[in-house]
Amino acid sequence: MAESRKPVELSLEKRLLWSGVIIVVALALRLIYLFQASNLSVFGYLSFDRYYYQQIASQFLSGIPYQHELLFKPQFYPLLLGLIFKYLGRDIFLPLLIQGFLSAISCVLVFLISLRFYRFKVAITAGLIAAVYGTFIYYTGEMLPVTLIIFLNLLVIYLLLYYDKYRNLWLPLLAGLALGLSVVTGPAALLLFAIIIIWIFGRRTERRVFRFKEFFLVTVGLLIVLVPFWLRALNAAGERIPFATDVGVTLAMGNNVDARGNTMNLPNTLDKDGFDYNELVDLSNRVNLHERAPNQLGSLWFGQAVKFIVNHPGEWLMLELRKVGYMLMGYENWRHKPLYYFAAKSPPLDLLLWDHVISFPFGLILPLAILAFFAPRSGTRRQGLLLGYLIVGIVVLLLSYVSEGQRLMFVPVIIIWAAAGLWSLVDSYRAKEFRRFYTQLAITAAALIVCNGLTLLPGLSPRVNNEVVGEVFTAKAMIARKQYGEAKSLLESALGQDPRSASARMAMGDLYFRQNELDQAIDNYSDAEGLEPDARAPKESLADALNKDDKLGKLSDLLVAIIQKNPKANWAQEDYARLHMRIGEYMQAAEIMERAYQADSTFLDAIFVKATAFLQADMRVDAERELKRYLKLMPNSVEAHANLGQVYARQERYKEALAEFSAVRDVQPWNPGSYFNLSTLRYQMGEYQHANALLDTVLILKPDFPGVSVMRAKIDSAQAAAQGHGGQ
Repeated sequence: MAESRKPVELSLEKRLLWSGVIIVVALALRLIYLFQASNLSVFGYLSFDRYYYQQIASQFLSGIPYQHELLFKPQFYPLLLGLIFKYLGRDIFLPLLIQGFLSAISCVLVFLISLRFYRFKVAITAGLIAAVYGTFIYYTGEMLPVTLIIFLNLLVIYLLLYYDKYRNLWLPLLAGLALGLSVVTGPAALLLFAIIIIWIFGRRTERRVFRFKEFFLVTVGLLIVLVPFWLRALNAAGERIPFATDVGVTLAMGNNVDARGNTMNLPNTLDKDGFDYNELVDLSNRVNLHERAPNQLGSLWFGQAVKFIVNHPGEWLMLELRKVGYMLMGYENWRHKPLYYFAAKSPPLDLLLWDHVISFPFGLILPLAILAFFAPRSGTRRQGLLLGYLIVGIVVLLLSYVSEGQRLMFVPVIIIWAAAGLWSLVDSYRAKEFRRFYTQLAITAAALIVCNGLTLLPGLSPRVNNEVVGEVFTAKAMIARKQYGEAKSLLESALGQDPRSASARMAMGDLYFRQNELDQAIDNYSDAEGLEPDARAPKESLADALNKDDKLGKLSDLLVAIIQKNPKANWAQEDYARLHMRIGEYMQAAEIMERAYQADSTFLDAIFVKATAFLQADMRVDAERELKRYLKLMPNSVEAHANLGQVYARQERYKEALAEFSAVRDVQPWNPGSYFNLSTLRYQMGEYQHANALLDTVLILKPDFPGVSVMRAKIDSAQAAAQGHGGQ
């Protein structure tokens, strides 16, 4: 039995041969899936983080100035996407194709790493399991950094393990470079650096001088990559601590009173899973009751996470137990995009990723991996680097949230041990060591029951009707592309399977809303509200539809009912105030907003909306007062400065208006609205040539910007009139 776990030296030819076999199998499956996925109607439809990475890549490509919102996520992955778009074309299939190649190489790395600890049969089994592992294949088709991070982390481990064998000092330096790239793709890899230090200095066979050389080379490689990204973030956005925004927000998402262990939500997001940078800033202001500098957002949210853990230790421990449950269960906790539904659309992946009693493959791989620890003279006892990498993955999940992508980071280690556990079971049977064999079989069966039965525990239960959620997701993609007929058919199918699906009703309402069939939209939103009476989204959508359909009486009744039930329903308060503004009742709107602010002092936007009501009523003095009040709390608010500029322009205080509009332009040089406002002001000041030049800039930034032609006509008319008077 010990021999089955003893590594052997394979010739270079054999390593290359079997690496080629693994890469052919892995690459074939990934290419088949990618080509099949590219034919699906949702291909190219990007939601949440996928959309964010694509947008940031486009900003890199366009040369838009680097601002703090670009630090919301680590920047190497979108930078890489931007380079691919620049040199290979904007087709999103190209980066996914490259991810397919990286994923296939990762499978070879699993094989080569396994060879350092186990015999050939274990190593080749591990490599082939990685090649056919369904979730790996699925993620090659997602515009997310998961595949890249796994590749880089495995490369770090491979380089260090083979340095231990060959003593080539280039290997720890290259490992440091790969680790640096992993860190600037996912900052959690910094924890792996700590594991590497422990591993370097914990080996008994090395002289101290060699250990310091290894440590120095790994550190230098890490800093070569890390420092340029840090300096760029510091110079452009003032982020003194690298990745502070990403780390702080991630910790807060995983540790707050509303966290459920498998979702990405911040406090007070009303069950909203996923948000953008602007929403993050708004939430930060509400938490802080004052605007913080962008580079302080990370520390703010880090503090919120720590505050929750310290003040609610019991709740936090229960939350951690939930995360452990999600981490161990075989079921893939997909986020945003129904994984099992789309896996079933690809025949090969349908065989390699499913949930029928056993959630395959993780629900089978994890129980087998456990056997590796019960094998005689277990090889796992020598695998400090792999064990450390697994610990890093577990710590990251416990500090953040559990999803199939997050968990996938440490799955390669589980695969290696699963291969070892499988062969331990086989070897026990072949050697007729039936007592050991049946003990191992019992352990495997117990682990299978636990891993696949966790979904039945009250409070976890992540399973859903994959067909329904998949059809709703696909329908939303089609609605975004204006394929309304196909979307309606899918939603009717979803509602046929589950008439009580609120998400299907909401999507149907969105479909009718887009087509301006407002009566049907209102009916569907009302049905969704009835199915989820405590949810905010159906009510908001219903209010939007009533407003668009000019059913102002019903809209008023709806908003009043919501406000009476919850005076802190700020969105309803704002909608109610804007309803009054729409019918010209500006003072009533201002009073509503002031009451809303007094009821909830975190609702800072109430002051801004109150100022807007005064501005629309042309009550310039009152508008100026409220805008200055708002700017004391939110000194960097672009909208407030722009509106204050309008107040000054109406009062013909041109110098002050010019200062406000110029400040907006300096903060947002890519925003055509700031140049349009300056053009309008220059027109009022009689500087027609300057006004026209500013309009030219507007059209460069956004060729279809509304109002440009009207403004141009006014300028030309005024310029002609001025020239006429000059001629007389």
